[in-house]
Amino acid sequence: MENQTSINIDCHGYEENTATTILPFKFPIYQRNQCTIFDQEEENESYSLENIIFYILHFPLCITTILLNVIAINLVRNIRGPVKATNKLFLNLAVANIATSILSLIREIVYGFIMNQKMGKYDWLITFWVLDVPWAMAYFVAVLSLVGIALVRYIAVLHPLKRLFLLTRSHIHKYILMSWIVSITTVSTISALFRTFPKRSIFGIYCRAFALPLLHIICYITSIG
Repeated sequence: MENQTSINIDCHGYEENTATTILPFKFPIYQRNQCTIFDQEEENESYSLENIIFYILHFPLCITTILLNVIAINLVRNIRGPVKATNKLFLNLAVANIATSILSLIREIVYGFIMNQKMGKYDWLITFWVLDVPWAMAYFVAVLSLVGIALVRYIAVLHPLKRLFLLTRSHIHKYILMSWIVSITTVSTISALFRTFPKRSIFGIYCRAFALPLLHIICYITSIG
């Protein structure tokens, strides 16, 4: 029977005892309200190289996203004539992307340079609701804006006669408002439930360690696109 490497998962701010599990590989993850995974035999090993690589990729992506979306907003606002439904949704998308990038930069600075050691339970709880939840809200608004743009193009192509009736200014404004309301309520509810999951559950451990960082990277690749 092959030997398996024992991995220690340290959930900062959740409980004093660490959860131990068996994984076939080592996957170092930085804190940011998630579980830091490290090898038991190399508990004190520094992952500075991984962190440097992460920041080299992360910060330029965030800054590029902000600059491109600011340029896009200026270009759309300078278009002559009435603002079309697609352009309004695109402006909403650009604002959400900028908010997502700014919050992400703040998150990485706070988690990477300020809270880079074990903090109290309430310190992590405050940063979760002040930084992580608004970041997720802005990201959800961006997704809903993309859905709205797709719906507008669908109506314009397949139902051209109903386009003027369906894509009125009031309908677009209501959709934009709805995107923010749905985002705030949905993300807040999911975040509250997320905090109540057992600390040793599969969801509580692996979602923080793998799913959220992956979603984080996908967010900026799609935003720049």
